[in-house]
Amino acid sequence: MNLTNQIKSKAVEIGFTKVGISNPKIDREEINNLTEWFNRKFNATMNWMKNSIEKKISPEKILPEVQSVICVALNYYTDNQYSNSIENGKISRYAWGDDYHLIMEKMLTQLKREIELIEPNSKNKIYADTGPVMEKYFAEKSGIGWRGKHTNVISKEFGSWIFLGEILTSLKLNNDTPMEDFCGTCNSCIEACPTNAIVEPYLVDSNKCISYLTIEHKNEFQNTKLDFKNWIYGCDICQDVCPWNSFQQQSNVKEFLPREDNISPSLINISKMDKEEFRKKYYKSPIKRTKLEGLKRNAQYIANQQSQKEKIEI
Repeated sequence: MNLTNQIKSKAVEIGFTKVGISNPKIDREEINNLTEWFNRKFNATMNWMKNSIEKKISPEKILPEVQSVICVALNYYTDNQYSNSIENGKISRYAWGDDYHLIMEKMLTQLKREIELIEPNSKNKIYADTGPVMEKYFAEKSGIGWRGKHTNVISKEFGSWIFLGEILTSLKLNNDTPMEDFCGTCNSCIEACPTNAIVEPYLVDSNKCISYLTIEHKNEFQNTKLDFKNWIYGCDICQDVCPWNSFQQQSNVKEFLPREDNISPSLINISKMDKEEFRKKYYKSPIKRTKLEGLKRNAQYIANQQSQKEKIEI
């Protein structure tokens, strides 16, 4: 078994759903698209993304010896459904269980150790949505999936319900064939977005995106007319309507199973939550990122939107 296949085999043994290999070069079209996205200020207040652009477009500035990018995907889908009650908020599926960063980093660290047992002199650096690596681009180049018109990576086997991770390595591995785009003429995600955040195919304006607004945006909402559809942490609308997500499979990672009352929590319960309850309830959860103040702000916003239909006192 050659080195590339050895590494792929180890990745599958560890539990990754898919694995592929890409060269580390970023093509000019991708760089131009990213630059234009920043120029149009579609990154909103996420200035940290722009500050790391040099490393994003030049992986050798992260790992000078880099020759390959090992890309992995992990299925996180669990077969549960949201409540449609106006008295409940909705939490994005990826945040129902434990923080995926912790799980992915642990698995990637294990894969890194295995690689270094095979090739002790190799240099390797792991990323799990925590650094300046263009993970969607490399997932596409390595054959993991393709970027849908909503900009999430879609795999044929698991839809877009996958987390992505990378290992930059000094090893020269065999590259996989980039994934073809299978979105075709479908525009379901664009048509379903209630805030028109997908301004055109493959282009999202974060300023309008419910996921950005409920998680990364730190202040009060300037546009109070945007319909959040009861989402208080993230949003899955563009994924829920995607035809490729009808091929989802149940994840075998038990840490991704929903925590109690973590799919559609009561807006009133959120409003009454104190810092100690928040800390205990969302320990090792992605939801801690928005902090208690942000979660309460989101719940209040939803309640205000619903007040014209039915009174919810918060």
